[in-house]
Amino acid sequence: MRGRYLLAVGLGLLLGIALTQWGATLMRVHGASMEPTLEDGEWVLVVREPLAHLLGGMGSRAEPGTVVVVADPAPARAGSAAARLPSPLAGLFAKLLVKRVAAVGGQVVALVDGKVEVDGAVSPEPWLDGVPSAHVSYPAVRVPPGTVFLLGDNRLPLASRDSRQFGPLGTTSLRGRVVAHVRWPVARGAWRWPVAQVR
Repeated sequence: MRGRYLLAVGLGLLLGIALTQWGATLMRVHGASMEPTLEDGEWVLVVREPLAHLLGGMGSRAEPGTVVVVADPAPARAGSAAARLPSPLAGLFAKLLVKRVAAVGGQVVALVDGKVEVDGAVSPEPWLDGVPSAHVSYPAVRVPPGTVFLLGDNRLPLASRDSRQFGPLGTTSLRGRVVAHVRWPVARGAWRWPVAQVR
């Protein structure tokens, strides 16, 4: 009887890990780098790449405008759980960042007075309509094939650590797509849907 109980617990843990790593998971946003789209402390639903691929119709993981979860390219801090594990397992505990794909391989991307330009044309960003823009600039760079250029929606100085600091990232570092806000159904005394699409 005890063996069956341990087997059931073990299988449950494996199923939970498989679901969160290859299916869908809830994640909490930390920091202000994606404001106003995502706020600090907010919960989001992330569809992992294997499930998104199976479902189809979710759009390419490297599509400009998509909000993605990516493994932090910074090396793990000495003494952290990820630093103590063998490299195949360290990825399970890597710090994750939430950013937006600004451009993909082959495109030329720049920031001009706070506006994203892709291949010389201003890229529409309806998720930032009405939000004061920081007047920041970044020189034009061609994104190498097989990589993406990521930006935070918050362009204020020091608000977002993104491809302006660590450069374009390989598409293999993308862990999933942020598809929905998950929120309390009552806000300011009014009912609202507990799940809302992320723009």
